[in-house]
Amino acid sequence: MIRLENMLPKAFLLGIVEVVNEVGPEKAHDWLVKIAQKIGESEGGGIEGAREGDLHYLPTSPCITDIREFIEIFGHPDEFDQIVEHSNNLKDNSTEGWKYPALTDILGILHHWYNYKRAEMMGIRLLNVGTRCPLNEKYVYNEKAMQRANMTKEDVDKVLEKGYYVYKMEKIKQE
Repeated sequence: MIRLENMLPKAFLLGIVEVVNEVGPEKAHDWLVKIAQKIGESEGGGIEGAREGDLHYLPTSPCITDIREFIEIFGHPDEFDQIVEHSNNLKDNSTEGWKYPALTDILGILHHWYNYKRAEMMGIRLLNVGTRCPLNEKYVYNEKAMQRANMTKEDVDKVLEKGYYVYKMEKIKQE
């Protein structure tokens, strides 16, 4: 049963499905990125989570309860996969593929671009070298980010064992 006090996350996730059906996964992706960046801007500069030297990761996966409950009720929408596929295509086909997320699920788009924006406001670029899927524990890597960060899968795996959404922090050079 969906109660009023927990309706908003489910309504938002259903809204994502409807946006994909109305305008396609490309525009839905762009819409999610804009939302994440605007929320990041409103929070201001900062980096949430744990650090180990120049590595940053989230010890827990934000919003996992919401997505699990949503999938239990509505199933796993194909529209989520369409957006993830679009994001992965952007990463794979971009000369700056290192700036895109290592994506495992739809909420990773929000996590990544929110974190990316807040770090950028502090003069730090986050390279999302790897992510552990909170739904199935599968590891996903951004090979371009790993190459730029000079990291191997083994390096990333050591951090993924402790958490989710692993980033290498890089100072943004002033031009």
